[in-house]
Amino acid sequence: MSALKSVYDSLELESKEDIIIWGKHYAQAGAVQFFKEEYVLPEAFSLHGSLYNWVPNGDMPQTVIALGYDVGDFFMNTLKKYVW
Repeated sequence: MSALKSVYDSLELESKEDIIIWGKHYAQAGAVQFFKEEYVLPEAFSLHGSLYNWVPNGDMPQTVIALGYDVGDFFMNTLKKYVW
């Protein structure tokens, strides 16, 4: 999540006004949705399973941050403080 936050923070303000995060699968988009307030991130969506319901109505935002499939330690680094 810190790496994603770094990418988001590196964008110009104009790009942040109309933006969404695309996760390739449910776990990516779901993790962003779960932690978006803590990391101050925009909405996320995925076309995997029922997550197509999260796709915004109307035109897609001008800026899309796409999470790659190979995300290394993305989930373990994010979730380890919540796992006992």
